[in-house]
Amino acid sequence: MSDGVANNVVMPVPPALIQILCRLEAVLSNFVTERRLAAETLGRYESEVESLNLTALGIRHIEGFLRISAQDLILFPAAACVARSALEVNLKAAWLVSPSDHFAREARWLAHLQGEERTLERLVKELSSLGVDGSALTTIRDQIRMFREEVQARMPAAAPSLSRTLNVKEMCEEIGGGSAYKDYIFLSQYVHGEHHSTRHFRGGGLGTKKELGEDYSLVDWALLCKAVFYSLAYFGRKFLGSVGGNPDAVLTPEECEDLDKEIDALANRAASA
Repeated sequence: MSDGVANNVVMPVPPALIQILCRLEAVLSNFVTERRLAAETLGRYESEVESLNLTALGIRHIEGFLRISAQDLILFPAAACVARSALEVNLKAAWLVSPSDHFAREARWLAHLQGEERTLERLVKELSSLGVDGSALTTIRDQIRMFREEVQARMPAAAPSLSRTLNVKEMCEEIGGGSAYKDYIFLSQYVHGEHHSTRHFRGGGLGTKKELGEDYSLVDWALLCKAVFYSLAYFGRKFLGSVGGNPDAVLTPEECEDLDKEIDALANRAASA
């Protein structure tokens, strides 16, 4: 990318949003530190290791969100997609280790692992329909299945058995996620290219009332910040609490409430402007 393109700011980011992004960055830094400390005591169970992997993925999503968001308000659609990913990934990490019983956690990990088998199976079928050799993926799928079945055979008889992982709504309902699922629905429109996501290019109107152009409200930007806030303050803290970490070292309940209010204030000021 040329410097000209990289430095061509179309919609400057206002100080109020920058301030919130800086606070989120500080929370992320705390989470990275506490996650590293917690990781030193983990590793015996596959569910714990995979939850660490998922939070590593979530960290990268949040880092991407912060970099995109600080550049230009016009990058809102890209930031929305990354914020959604951060929310979902950290939710799954927290859900994976939320049971106190280690074998209940392992049962969730087995269902999570089986999801990769299904993905590979779908890819193999699609390649076959295109006349492409998918034997390499078939081998990987079979290796995963064999490993999963060997682990499953060693599970206690009383251990739960899951045919699949829960969906986002179910996970939010089970471990508690505030209004995170509502925000997830909104953010998903940008990932899937639904009609709601194009309202920024038509002034929100339809037919003769649409105003072609491009605009992004700080009300919408506040929602993205709230999703990333949830991914750390709700799900990041829940993950740490489940694996012996210190959630309050990331953000105390009082700090959670304060940052939550600051994000709401940004939205309220923008809505009344």
